[in-house]
Amino acid sequence: MKFTDEARIERAKTIEDKDVQILERSEARIASKVRDYQLVVDLNRRVIAHDCPDWARQSQAKRFCKHVARVFFALQRDKATEILRRILKESKEWEFKALR
Repeated sequence: MKFTDEARIERAKTIEDKDVQILERSEARIASKVRDYQLVVDLNRRVIAHDCPDWARQSQAKRFCKHVARVFFALQRDKATEILRRILKESKEWEFKALR
């Protein structure tokens, strides 16, 4: 709830597993695809880059859209929690931007 609102979480839960692909998962980077949208979490550079219209609005306030939330739901719970805590702790250093 620190990164989004209840409505977006509920919409994220409606995205089916088949619509979420984790393309790369390493200690440094998570690259994924949710439906037709791309998402990259670069842990070394402290960047989340994504390409949906809602992200363009939400990212200015460092808030997640439903696609970003859904990717974190797709990760192992302990790994997702670790990353989210890190983003929260280091929020001033993280950049939320459009993926080009």
